[in-house]
Amino acid sequence: MTGALCGLGFDRVTGQPLFPARDMEVSFDTEITLDDIQIVNRLRYWMNISMRTDEDQVTPDTGPRDIVRCQNKIRECLFA
Repeated sequence: MTGALCGLGFDRVTGQPLFPARDMEVSFDTEITLDDIQIVNRLRYWMNISMRTDEDQVTPDTGPRDIVRCQNKIRECLFA
């Protein structure tokens, strides 16, 4: 059985969940391939870029072209 532990992030210093009550284990009843994981990671990357959630990230000023670019990349990940 394959699955994932899903949550709302973790403390980088302690490695502990930020909101343990909101964490959940999800079991998958299908095969998850390396390609699937790479697609999910690309999707997460572009969602983080569009939301500017990584405080260590060096990114250009947000503008309409940046938003459209992120939206297009997210669409590619979802519908490719």
